[in-house]
Amino acid sequence: MPAGRVAPRRPLRDNRAMRSTLARLLRLCLWLLPCLALPPAADALELRMLVAWDETYPGVARIAERFARKVDEASHGEVTFTLTGPDGIPPFEQFVPASLGIFDLLFTHGGFHLDVTGMGLALDALSGDARRLRESGIWDAVDRAYQRHGLKLIAIPVAGSGYQVFLREAVGESCDLRGRHIRAAPVYQHMLAAVGAERVALPIGEVHDALGDKRLDGVAWSTLGTLDYHWFEVNRFLLRPTFGTVSHLLLMNLDTWQHLPLDLQKLLLEQGEALELRAERRLRELAAAELNQLTVSGMQLTALCKKGGKRLRRAWAAGVWDMAIEKSGDEARALRALAEKADLTPTEE
Repeated sequence: MPAGRVAPRRPLRDNRAMRSTLARLLRLCLWLLPCLALPPAADALELRMLVAWDETYPGVARIAERFARKVDEASHGEVTFTLTGPDGIPPFEQFVPASLGIFDLLFTHGGFHLDVTGMGLALDALSGDARRLRESGIWDAVDRAYQRHGLKLIAIPVAGSGYQVFLREAVGESCDLRGRHIRAAPVYQHMLAAVGAERVALPIGEVHDALGDKRLDGVAWSTLGTLDYHWFEVNRFLLRPTFGTVSHLLLMNLDTWQHLPLDLQKLLLEQGEALELRAERRLRELAAAELNQLTVSGMQLTALCKKGGKRLRRAWAAGVWDMAIEKSGDEARALRALAEKADLTPTEE
């Protein structure tokens, strides 16, 4: 929230909260009515997938739409998909309709439902290696966690290119970001503090202007999907190293899953595993292509010293784990132990 905003009186705040709750319930009812009114098709199974991003995010085409297409092909048209994006239901409100079975699948990120579980967000503290996530037992642990909330894990497609910080000015001799104001989500707080920066909360639509008039010194974001924001027009530098992993979750309503034939369950899991391997490679390629476009647009790389880079990566992981453990307690602590044993997350110095 911008500094200096006056809090509304309590009655007004309560009315707004009530209207927001009623609006959510209305949206759910509108989506539920067609499900009750229409009988299932006799010749094909149509699965409804909620997607947390719009089509401008590369993961929609490369993960959600590709998975739907591959399952359609592998099932010879017996399984089809309809996708609904954030214009239908906002990403922070999608977990409940998926867990209730109003939608069959959910393509999302753990940060969108941190109020329910921290296990999905914790994946952002790991190295982006699809095979090792399975071999280490992490995949199964996350699956068990989500099943307790009514969802079955189908895939964890990751972008190992991770996250980055856009900066108006290069890193100086101090090898930190001391005194700089960076627009970032709460999960960046620990990392930014470790390199001396101050986190600023600001709606994403206001970031470009705030950078342009120097109210902000930078913005933290994924290595994917930044081009449409045109931040390259008001930033000159990209901070290195990158840090963390952009983890996506493909989840299925548990009741829907349990009523599927075993051969179809097997097909979905096989396609999910194949999706993880393709996504790991393809998303790295997309991040590299996006970086190339940014440099062509005039942006340059600026790096922390070796010690500062290690501090940044450790602090990012520590901050993510802190948030995951605060929400999921021993469940997240056990996940962290698995990750440390497999050398998939930075450890404290």
